[in-house]
Amino acid sequence: MNDDFEKAMARFAAAAGPVGAGPIPADQVIAMVGAAAADVSKAEEKGFFVPLPQSEPSVSKDAARIKTIRNRLFIMGYLSEDTGRGNLDPSLTEAIRAFQAEAGLETDGWVGEEETWPALQELVSFETPIDLSKWFSGGRPCPALRRAVALRLFVFGMLEKRPDSADVAVGKGLKTFAEIWGLLFADEPQTEPGLSPEWAGLLFDMGGITRRLSEVAADLGKEEINLCHPFILNAAKVELWLMGYTVPPGGYDLVEKKTPGTDENGGLTGTDVWMKSATLSQYNKIKKNLLFYKALHSFWLDQGEDDAGADQKSVEFLEFFQDFFQVAADGIQSADAMDAAERQVNLEKFILERKVQIPSIWETVKRLGARIWDGVQRIWGWFVRMLKRVKERVLKIGTNLSRLIYDFALGSFTVVSRVFDSLGTVVRWVAAPTLPGSDEASILFYRDSDNDMYAVTAAGADPDRILSGCTQLAAATGKFSFGCLVVGTFVFLLRKAFNSAWKGYFGLVLALVQLRSLKHRLQELTEAYQAVYAAA
Repeated sequence: MNDDFEKAMARFAAAAGPVGAGPIPADQVIAMVGAAAADVSKAEEKGFFVPLPQSEPSVSKDAARIKTIRNRLFIMGYLSEDTGRGNLDPSLTEAIRAFQAEAGLETDGWVGEEETWPALQELVSFETPIDLSKWFSGGRPCPALRRAVALRLFVFGMLEKRPDSADVAVGKGLKTFAEIWGLLFADEPQTEPGLSPEWAGLLFDMGGITRRLSEVAADLGKEEINLCHPFILNAAKVELWLMGYTVPPGGYDLVEKKTPGTDENGGLTGTDVWMKSATLSQYNKIKKNLLFYKALHSFWLDQGEDDAGADQKSVEFLEFFQDFFQVAADGIQSADAMDAAERQVNLEKFILERKVQIPSIWETVKRLGARIWDGVQRIWGWFVRMLKRVKERVLKIGTNLSRLIYDFALGSFTVVSRVFDSLGTVVRWVAAPTLPGSDEASILFYRDSDNDMYAVTAAGADPDRILSGCTQLAAATGKFSFGCLVVGTFVFLLRKAFNSAWKGYFGLVLALVQLRSLKHRLQELTEAYQAVYAAA
């Protein structure tokens, strides 16, 4: 054991120690790991970064994630209202169970990261790829998919209300979708419009819709535009939302208000709830009062247009919508072209140049709600475009970059946090002189400063109790022996983070961004240790 431990610690000493300074003593290694673990624990306690628990926690630390779960269950019709609260309650648990039952998942009442959270992401997020094979059984869609299709049709202005049950009628909306598809795009599906894998695949492919809209012929007639404009406008709203502009897709709005410029029977019942109007002229009458226009105007300013140019492109959006979708499609393509190493280098450099702005990330994230979890791929495209323009316009850490940095850091924080949890047995072993299996009334196992172990039995001690203590120690020894190697490997991976002065919130964020490239190696490490822990 002592030999294993010293070998493991030597790996870290060789990697993290200054050149020529000699090996780092084991107690210093433990102190460094312990300090980093304390930073991780503190960040989780404060709610900065909170991995999604495997089972329902007794107390919800991650209010932002709970709010997102609540909102997504609401817009799919599993909750009658969205209270906006970030705490767990019986109504939320009941809604989670209902969703799980309709999605064919284990009904444990909690949104875990293995099944339920990814399922919600697939059905509600606009960027997460959907695996339709698991949502159809015998050619029939599961009830949760039916709700998600209804929600997507509502978002695009083809149904007049959100889904309120699994029996929601989607046939009319799908026929409208098929008619618009045929008018806009040359390649028509081979099957009749309906709730099939082919049509659902088209509806859930936001990237594909954006690319197709960028390629639409420019000579659409007035009647065609009148039929297609709700879909075009709402698709643009989705892209603007994903890129970080303040205009929620239809169905994501929580408060409906009377739309300026319409009478009581004007057909538009909510500002930007969704932009379906009886005629195109009605839209033209009110468009400058819409969040959509304001978001689009900001978008064109970011593309280098002056105020007059941005106003023209926003006011005349439906005449030149292909230009907008071309920029969006190019952003998706440029994001896809970036490999992990390139993303990391660009983000690390950006963070290092803006140390004083890092603390503002958490305050921004708290205000974002569901937007934290959707649109990150679009933000990478936005980031690439803005970096090219950085000399012309100062790029600060605002909403978009807070989302990007937070998402990038959270991915490695979750893994690092679980490694620290797994290493608890090893760290406690090294830190505490009394070893597992000890019982002061029967037998005591302890180690000295040289990691030599000793056992002392009490006179007249129960032999069964002594045997039980030895068994416990033997099991813990197996964990410790393997764990020492894990510690050595783990701190070896952490060397860059330690060397960059992991201190405070900035140091934690920077370290997590740096560790993102090692996420999969850290994950393997955690799983290997957990497997040994469970078997021991």
